[in-house]
Amino acid sequence: MNALMAKIDALPLEVLGLIQQIAPELAALSKEQQEYVFKNAAYNKLTDKAEKVLTIAGIDWGKEQEAFLNTYQSPHTRRGYKTALKWFENWATGEGINPAAVSHGEVETYIKALKAEGKAALSVRRDIAAVSSFFTFLEIKHDGIKNTFRGAKKRPSDEPKKMPKVPTAEEVEIIITNADSKLAAALSVMAYRGLRCGALAGMSAWGGKYETTSKGKRIRGTLPEKAVKAIQDAGLSLKKPFAEFIRNTNAFEKQVEYHVKRLYKAGKLTRLGSDGEPIIFNCHSMRHFFANTEYDLDKDIHRAKELLDHTNIAITDRYIKSLKKAELKPLGTQ
Repeated sequence: MNALMAKIDALPLEVLGLIQQIAPELAALSKEQQEYVFKNAAYNKLTDKAEKVLTIAGIDWGKEQEAFLNTYQSPHTRRGYKTALKWFENWATGEGINPAAVSHGEVETYIKALKAEGKAALSVRRDIAAVSSFFTFLEIKHDGIKNTFRGAKKRPSDEPKKMPKVPTAEEVEIIITNADSKLAAALSVMAYRGLRCGALAGMSAWGGKYETTSKGKRIRGTLPEKAVKAIQDAGLSLKKPFAEFIRNTNAFEKQVEYHVKRLYKAGKLTRLGSDGEPIIFNCHSMRHFFANTEYDLDKDIHRAKELLDHTNIAITDRYIKSLKKAELKPLGTQ
């Protein structure tokens, strides 16, 4: 405490002017009274830090992480957030930092480390959002925990590093008509209704309608005739057409990319990227095609939001803008 008071006594006059600015009542106190107040303030500050140490020491990181991940219904979201948290935990361990006690400065250092890995800006933002959400979860449950990821300055912009892969109507037709009937049915639902591939396995359809779960949310709507016909042509039951066909989403995504690569080898798809390599359209490319096609019908972004099952209009706005940029800057040549 004596060292603290010596430090206060050594402050230049312009800094001591802060007393008048922040707490003018202190100026009216005697030297002894001021010392008493400053000592109590320093003691309280240390007490707060001690409480934080005890709080963090009592947190079961693994258990809290599991409880946090279980708040999300979507397996895709849980998998992505779990990976992001593991990245952060490994980085903190390597830096000799308790992950629950990370400071604002250390957060900025971590974000720089993510960027240095060469990840796309949107991937970095997603990973930061995942860890930030977890800290908010801890903040609500434990006094003394603060979400130091909130408002991080080095968070990259939400401009995509890579242009979306948007196939033309002709390319979509080639991809679908050259697939076996079951794959063609799944591709038709993604391209002509815009469902995410993760929503296909749990989808049920009847009378031109459908219902499924996408990113943990129950959604329903109208299924276009093209998609219904493709399902029927494949001999699949509308009740659960893809339950048996798509048992693993990651494996299905690879199946789609393999199918597209074969079409390039056969010369049926020919468009190349700026690097001279074939543009390998994937499941999400079908959704890109759907979003572009529907938005171009009437330029109604609110209708597009509902069709794409986005949680807010800002997401749809960024999504459409990125697709339009991809059109203005062609991916390659025919």
